[in-house]
Amino acid sequence: MASLAAVVAATPALADPGNGTRFKAPPAPSAAAVARMAAVPARTPQITPRLTPVIFPPDGYYNCAVDNLCVVVWDPNYLYVYGNGSARIGAWRQFNLFNCYEYTLIDWYSLGFYHNNQRPSGPNGIRSYFRNQYHNNLTTITPDNIGHGYMWDPIWYIRNC
Repeated sequence: MASLAAVVAATPALADPGNGTRFKAPPAPSAAAVARMAAVPARTPQITPRLTPVIFPPDGYYNCAVDNLCVVVWDPNYLYVYGNGSARIGAWRQFNLFNCYEYTLIDWYSLGFYHNNQRPSGPNGIRSYFRNQYHNNLTTITPDNIGHGYMWDPIWYIRNC
Protein backbone atom coordinates (compact mmCIF):
# COMPACT_ATOMS: atom_id res chain seq x y z
CA MET A 1 0.00 0.00 0.00
CA ALA A 2 2.84 2.41 0.77
CA SER A 3 4.28 1.91 -2.71
CA LEU A 4 0.92 2.84 -4.23
CA ALA A 5 0.73 6.02 -2.19
CA ALA A 6 4.20 6.88 -3.47
CA VAL A 7 2.86 6.91 -7.04
CA VAL A 8 0.80 9.99 -6.29
CA ALA A 9 3.05 11.39 -3.56
CA ALA A 10 5.95 11.46 -5.99
CA THR A 11 3.95 13.74 -8.26
CA PRO A 12 2.25 16.27 -5.98
CA ALA A 13 -0.02 18.90 -7.38
CA LEU A 14 2.17 21.70 -8.65
CA ALA A 15 1.33 25.39 -8.51
CA ASP A 16 0.62 26.96 -11.88
CA PRO A 17 3.22 29.72 -12.35
CA GLY A 18 0.56 31.86 -14.07
CA ASN A 19 -1.49 33.15 -11.15
CA GLY A 20 -0.95 30.82 -8.18
CA THR A 21 -4.61 29.81 -7.91
CA ARG A 22 -4.53 26.91 -10.38
CA PHE A 23 -2.64 23.73 -9.66
CA LYS A 24 -1.54 20.90 -11.92
CA ALA A 25 -2.92 17.48 -11.00
CA PRO A 26 -0.82 14.33 -10.99
CA PRO A 27 -1.01 11.83 -13.84
CA ALA A 28 -3.39 8.87 -13.74
CA PRO A 29 -2.49 6.09 -11.31
CA SER A 30 0.09 3.60 -12.58
CA ALA A 31 -0.85 0.29 -14.18
CA ALA A 32 0.00 -1.50 -10.91
CA ALA A 33 -2.28 0.82 -8.94
CA VAL A 34 -5.10 0.38 -11.45
CA ALA A 35 -4.70 -3.43 -11.22
CA ARG A 36 -4.96 -3.21 -7.43
CA MET A 37 -8.08 -1.05 -7.71
CA ALA A 38 -9.60 -3.61 -10.11
CA ALA A 39 -9.68 -6.10 -7.21
CA VAL A 40 -12.35 -3.92 -5.60
CA PRO A 41 -15.71 -3.40 -7.31
CA ALA A 42 -15.43 -0.30 -9.49
CA ARG A 43 -17.91 2.14 -8.01
CA THR A 44 -17.93 5.86 -8.39
CA PRO A 45 -16.57 7.53 -5.23
CA GLN A 46 -19.10 9.71 -3.39
CA ILE A 47 -19.26 11.78 -0.22
CA THR A 48 -22.05 12.65 2.22
CA PRO A 49 -23.45 15.06 2.83
CA ARG A 50 -23.69 14.98 -0.94
CA LEU A 51 -21.48 17.51 -2.73
CA THR A 52 -21.17 18.14 -6.45
CA PRO A 53 -17.71 17.05 -7.55
CA VAL A 54 -15.39 18.87 -9.90
CA ILE A 55 -14.09 16.44 -12.54
CA PHE A 56 -10.74 16.91 -14.28
CA PRO A 57 -8.35 14.72 -16.26
CA PRO A 58 -4.93 13.42 -15.27
CA ASP A 59 -2.32 16.16 -15.66
CA GLY A 60 -5.15 18.69 -15.87
CA TYR A 61 -5.48 21.80 -13.76
CA TYR A 62 -7.70 22.26 -10.74
CA ASN A 63 -8.50 25.01 -8.25
CA CYS A 64 -8.78 24.80 -4.48
CA ALA A 65 -10.52 27.94 -3.29
CA VAL A 66 -9.54 29.71 -0.09
CA ASP A 67 -11.22 28.29 3.04
CA ASN A 68 -11.67 24.82 1.48
CA LEU A 69 -10.15 21.44 2.17
CA CYS A 70 -10.14 19.93 -1.32
CA VAL A 71 -10.04 16.13 -1.40
CA VAL A 72 -9.49 14.32 -4.68
CA VAL A 73 -10.01 10.66 -5.54
CA TRP A 74 -9.49 8.63 -8.72
CA ASP A 75 -12.79 7.69 -10.39
CA PRO A 76 -12.17 4.59 -12.54
CA ASN A 77 -15.65 4.82 -14.12
CA TYR A 78 -15.77 8.35 -15.44
CA LEU A 79 -15.65 8.75 -19.22
CA TYR A 80 -13.69 11.96 -19.70
CA VAL A 81 -14.18 13.54 -23.12
CA TYR A 82 -11.57 16.08 -24.15
CA GLY A 83 -12.34 19.17 -26.24
CA ASN A 84 -10.88 17.53 -29.36
CA GLY A 85 -13.37 14.63 -29.12
CA SER A 86 -10.92 12.04 -27.79
CA ALA A 87 -11.92 10.23 -24.60
CA ARG A 88 -10.50 8.11 -21.82
CA ILE A 89 -11.87 6.14 -18.91
CA GLY A 90 -10.89 7.53 -15.53
CA ALA A 91 -10.61 11.04 -14.12
CA TRP A 92 -9.94 12.84 -10.86
CA ARG A 93 -13.05 13.65 -8.77
CA GLN A 94 -12.61 16.66 -6.42
CA PHE A 95 -14.84 17.49 -3.47
CA ASN A 96 -14.48 20.92 -1.85
CA LEU A 97 -15.12 20.73 1.88
CA PHE A 98 -16.09 24.18 3.07
CA ASN A 99 -18.71 23.76 5.80
CA CYS A 100 -17.44 22.43 9.13
CA TYR A 101 -18.71 18.85 9.23
CA GLU A 102 -17.72 15.20 9.49
CA TYR A 103 -18.04 13.93 5.92
CA THR A 104 -18.51 10.25 5.08
CA LEU A 105 -16.50 8.81 2.20
CA ILE A 106 -18.27 6.18 0.10
CA ASP A 107 -16.32 3.81 -2.19
CA TRP A 108 -12.98 5.59 -1.86
CA TYR A 109 -10.76 2.61 -2.66
CA SER A 110 -7.94 4.29 -4.43
CA LEU A 111 -5.23 6.83 -4.71
CA GLY A 112 -5.82 10.51 -4.58
CA PHE A 113 -4.62 13.66 -2.95
CA TYR A 114 -5.74 16.54 -0.78
CA HIS A 115 -5.09 20.25 -0.86
CA ASN A 116 -5.77 22.20 2.34
CA ASN A 117 -6.40 25.87 1.60
CA GLN A 118 -8.24 26.72 4.82
CA ARG A 119 -7.39 29.78 6.91
CA PRO A 120 -5.54 30.50 9.03
CA SER A 121 -2.71 28.56 7.43
CA GLY A 122 0.39 27.05 8.98
CA PRO A 123 0.91 24.71 11.92
CA ASN A 124 -1.48 26.74 14.11
CA GLY A 125 -4.21 26.72 11.47
CA ILE A 126 -7.48 24.82 11.42
CA ARG A 127 -6.96 21.13 12.05
CA SER A 128 -8.64 18.57 9.81
CA TYR A 129 -8.89 14.88 10.62
CA PHE A 130 -8.89 11.76 8.44
CA ARG A 131 -10.64 8.98 10.38
CA ASN A 132 -11.14 5.22 10.11
CA GLN A 133 -14.41 3.26 10.35
CA TYR A 134 -14.39 3.63 14.15
CA HIS A 135 -14.01 7.43 13.91
CA ASN A 136 -10.43 7.19 15.23
CA ASN A 137 -8.08 9.85 13.89
CA LEU A 138 -5.49 8.37 11.52
CA THR A 139 -4.10 11.63 10.12
CA THR A 140 -4.29 15.23 11.31
CA ILE A 141 -3.50 17.96 8.81
CA THR A 142 -3.18 21.73 8.94
CA PRO A 143 -3.48 24.16 6.02
CA ASP A 144 -0.42 24.57 3.82
CA ASN A 145 -1.95 25.19 0.34
CA ILE A 146 0.07 22.32 -1.18
CA GLY A 147 -1.19 19.16 -2.89
CA HIS A 148 -0.36 15.94 -1.00
CA GLY A 149 -0.70 12.41 -2.41
CA TYR A 150 -2.83 10.10 -0.28
CA MET A 151 -4.13 6.50 -0.23
CA TRP A 152 -7.80 6.74 0.74
CA ASP A 153 -8.45 3.04 1.53
CA PRO A 154 -8.36 3.27 5.34
CA ILE A 155 -10.24 6.59 5.49
CA TRP A 156 -13.99 6.47 6.09
CA TYR A 157 -14.57 9.98 7.46
CA ILE A 158 -13.08 13.45 7.14
CA ARG A 159 -13.69 16.23 9.65
CA ASN A 160 -12.47 19.49 8.12
CA CYS A 161 -12.45 21.57 11.31
